[in-house]
Amino acid sequence: MPLFLLHVHAALLILLLTAAAVDVSSATLPPDFLYLVNTLKNTISDPTSALSSWSSSSTSPCSSWAGVSCDPADPRNATVTSLDLSGLDLTAPFPSDICLLLPRLSFLSLSNNSFSSPADDSTLSSALAGCSRLVHLDLSQNLFTGSLPESIASLPLLTYLDLSQNLFTGSLPESVASLPLLTYLDLSGNNFSGDFPESYGRFPRLEVLSVVYNLLDGKIAHFLGNVSSLKMLKLSYNPFVPGRFPDEFGNLTNLEILRMKECGLVGEIPVSLRRLKKLKNLDLVINSLEGVIPTWIMELTDLVQIELYNNSLTGELPRTGWSNLSGLRKLDASMNRLTGTIPEELTRLPLVSLNLYENDLQGDLHPSIAESPVLCARGAADAQEQFLRRDT
Repeated sequence: MPLFLLHVHAALLILLLTAAAVDVSSATLPPDFLYLVNTLKNTISDPTSALSSWSSSSTSPCSSWAGVSCDPADPRNATVTSLDLSGLDLTAPFPSDICLLLPRLSFLSLSNNSFSSPADDSTLSSALAGCSRLVHLDLSQNLFTGSLPESIASLPLLTYLDLSQNLFTGSLPESVASLPLLTYLDLSGNNFSGDFPESYGRFPRLEVLSVVYNLLDGKIAHFLGNVSSLKMLKLSYNPFVPGRFPDEFGNLTNLEILRMKECGLVGEIPVSLRRLKKLKNLDLVINSLEGVIPTWIMELTDLVQIELYNNSLTGELPRTGWSNLSGLRKLDASMNRLTGTIPEELTRLPLVSLNLYENDLQGDLHPSIAESPVLCARGAADAQEQFLRRDT
């Protein structure tokens, strides 16, 4: 055989072997990864090449592909169980076939990107309906619009749902309350409006509920006090119908954080709250609360932060009992109508922040106020300045 024919045959052989190697490499990828690299990746705008590790030539995608985790109990088949693409600067419509083609997916986070709703809302609804194995779903800080589909109720294993910081509208999704294992629900930073569905008083295991920064304009739902498993309740910054603090919230004896900034609260701080013995953070600022700061608040010995500023509270600060709050670090009762002096017991606490400005406090400051190396005693200093101005 002529020499040049041998060279041609050799070149063809190399090409064939190379092509075969590529085909074999691609063919060895499990179906889950073929979907990710051949379909999902091609629908996503990825300006920072965050998904560059998703390659058809990869031999160990479970350990080398960004944001992808596999079922450790099934290493041979390499089924994808977790997809965490949070904070990667990605842009795309919600992948409507993601749960159909990743049937073992239990963890999905697309947070802090620019994912959006499909043009057809029914597509998102059907996509979520197929995600029956999901335990954790985080779509926060994206561009999702429209109402939340009722098909969210078809995720029976879901424990964590974060839809915050999107553009969802309409009523709060009633069907969410039917999720039997849900412990975390964050719907804050959207445009939900109307009333709380009554079903929100029947969450069986919910520990965290946040609806901060929405357009909820009904009454504050007293039946939330039936969700005895709650540890954190955040209702701040909604245009609720002005009303009294629901006494039923005193039934939330597991509550550790209660935030109700600018919620239209009127009347007095209800005595029922003295039952919240586990409370650490009480935030009732920018309301129209009246009456005195109750002395029973000294019974809530786990308190770390008390925020009462910008209300219409009157009377004196409780004179005694502050020593019970040894863990208290922040107290803000500024912009009220408090009178009297600053209690010595209060000044002896290891506070890092004390704000009492724009009240009618008077008298001398106890020297112990200056003994805390970390105290930002803005309120105490303002009180002293106001007193000196009155004397001159």
